[in-house]
Amino acid sequence: MFRQAVTDDFAQFLHHAIGVQGHPLPPPDHAAEKLRELGLRCLRAWSTQFGVAYPQLAVAYEYVKSDTQLLASIASVQRREQEEARLKVRARVNIFYQYNNLQKKK
Repeated sequence: MFRQAVTDDFAQFLHHAIGVQGHPLPPPDHAAEKLRELGLRCLRAWSTQFGVAYPQLAVAYEYVKSDTQLLASIASVQRREQEEARLKVRARVNIFYQYNNLQKKK
């Protein structure tokens, strides 16, 4: 139901959450950038997960990726997602080593 409501007027989401076509996001600037990054992450995840059922998501994501004004934000989101994935792997490796050390002490 939520996805349907968002996709019914998807241009509004793109304007108010990402700031496409030069649409300004509300101040302050650091909050606007966080909003943009979260909007891009959501759009990317929605497009990947639900793009088949809602083709406008995939089209919108491709459009946003081609918007030169958003390239820095997209790159920032991608870097952050890669860093989060790297940290998750590192945490799992640390847990594995801690578990092995506990087993050796027994």
